[in-house]
Amino acid sequence: MNKILFLVFANFYILNLQAQFSTDYTPIILKGPIPKEIIENVKEKKELTLKSSTDELSGKEKQEFYTVFSYAIKNYFQSGYIYFNDTFTSYLTKVVNEINKDQHIKGIKIYPSKVDDPNALSWQDGSIFFNTRLLNWIDNEAQLAYILCHEISHYTKRHSMNEFQFTHNNKNDVFNKGNEFDKMLSTLSFSRTQELDADATGFELFSKTKYNKTEAVNAMKNIGKISADEYKDYLSLKDIFNADSFETKACIPDSATLANMGKREEDDASKNAEDEGIENYSSHPKVVERVENIQKLLSAEKDSVGSLFLVSESQFSYLKAVARFENIQHLFNRMDYLNCLYRISQLKKSYPDNKFLKVKAASCMYWLLWYRKVASLSDFYGSSESNTPHSEFICTINNISDTELEKLSIQYIQQLLAEYPNNEELQIMYAKTLAFNESAKSAQVVDTYISSNPNGMYINHAKQIKKSKKR
Repeated sequence: MNKILFLVFANFYILNLQAQFSTDYTPIILKGPIPKEIIENVKEKKELTLKSSTDELSGKEKQEFYTVFSYAIKNYFQSGYIYFNDTFTSYLTKVVNEINKDQHIKGIKIYPSKVDDPNALSWQDGSIFFNTRLLNWIDNEAQLAYILCHEISHYTKRHSMNEFQFTHNNKNDVFNKGNEFDKMLSTLSFSRTQELDADATGFELFSKTKYNKTEAVNAMKNIGKISADEYKDYLSLKDIFNADSFETKACIPDSATLANMGKREEDDASKNAEDEGIENYSSHPKVVERVENIQKLLSAEKDSVGSLFLVSESQFSYLKAVARFENIQHLFNRMDYLNCLYRISQLKKSYPDNKFLKVKAASCMYWLLWYRKVASLSDFYGSSESNTPHSEFICTINNISDTELEKLSIQYIQQLLAEYPNNEELQIMYAKTLAFNESAKSAQVVDTYISSNPNGMYINHAKQIKKSKKR
């Protein structure tokens, strides 16, 4: 009976989550006081840290390390990529507190980040930056907790300091006499050793929690899937824009084009799932090796039973979905319109009627058209290098003529305006798209917007468009 009730509740929750994002999404707007670490004086903080530091470094080395560290973390904070006073921060802090409940490790601070790379990293002062896109490859809170335990272990084992000492103070022949390539290999090998150390120490910390210990293995297996999963499940342009009359064939880029399309190969994606590339040239060990090591640690545990969720299953699932929408907004803000459109195509498979996704797709197409028309770029290069869905997606857009691209954009915006006639962003975008070849009609759209929205969100933008047409 309990199992039946659980399944009923689980299905109800999944349907409720789908309903939350089925019609629209509003990006997170950061509010409230800015955390002091984002605005504090770097020089003052560095001097204070130097005075209180008990590191074994010499005076000169300590000065160099904390100078580099202080400015690096300051740049991270001021990138605009850090969330604060938000639901990500609140939830992740609660998970960290759950991990640290009986350990009392001092100095840990968690900062959710918009950075696109699905990763997490820790710093010498206990700051842990968690890139929220990583949630896409985490199935439950227990897996999240293990990943955070791994990062906490980097901090408690002083790995960033150790790596600095190794790189700068190692007096062996490789560093005295070897070439730069030898130095790089040696540094990467040291980094892999630290990752394995953090895996083991992280599991030790994780095993002291009430989470299910088996999920440490599953978390690492999921990390191994990231490279391959990047290229799965997308919609064609015809399906994204509901363009039944739009005819274009997906294409496979030729070798000359591929040379300009980044450095990643799909052929390596399945290999990366196990190996993360050629071991000697990676800063991380093979995933298969890391999984085996954690499995050995797990087998030594007397009791691996525990919970998948201790803080909140509903909040985890909600933020996992939010992270995907936020990533699209982040790519758009970064002007990475091609990858933004590609990620929209992936998310639209789950939320085909979401207004946020539809409007963002139209915006991406406008800017891709703008680059074609104004910046005179004939190709939009992405980050994959072989016959993958991602590279086919890029190639298909590259093969569309300017006229077809403009026609597709206008038709889609018209569709959306029929569905959302009062959407100001669409109205302005329509005027800007028409301006490429239909200036009179564009002016009419602008005039209608100004008269209908004298205090509109885009009123200054509209006036600027009108002013530029008079020149």
